[in-house]
Amino acid sequence: MPVIGLAVHHTHRLSQAILPALLWTPIATMAALTVYALLTVIGVRVLAIGLLEGYHPVRSRAGWQLWTTERLMDAARNYLFPLYASMLTPMWLRLLGTKGRPRHRDIHRVADPQVHRDRGRRVPGR
Repeated sequence: MPVIGLAVHHTHRLSQAILPALLWTPIATMAALTVYALLTVIGVRVLAIGLLEGYHPVRSRAGWQLWTTERLMDAARNYLFPLYASMLTPMWLRLLGTKGRPRHRDIHRVADPQVHRDRGRRVPGR
């Protein structure tokens, strides 16, 4: 059951549910962001399986994996902005699989964490 649903399940009227719903909104927001971050990490890690450094055709399994990873990371930069705008960024990038020293990288260079290496080489280019 959603967090807000747990907060208001005992109420019988809308007027009774408003205050508990408002009080639990920050907790529900944190829960949603946590679940979204977890699903992003799982998605990026699963898509990294079998993805090797080098050049590959865009219309290939590796090209599809990279494109999907880029889409996940683009969405994460929008919805998980607090992770990218905080001191948690290096930990977040390591969870996603970035190799090397992410604290010395620009944020625009982390679209594909599993394929960036210390020399900045990319797998399937656009």
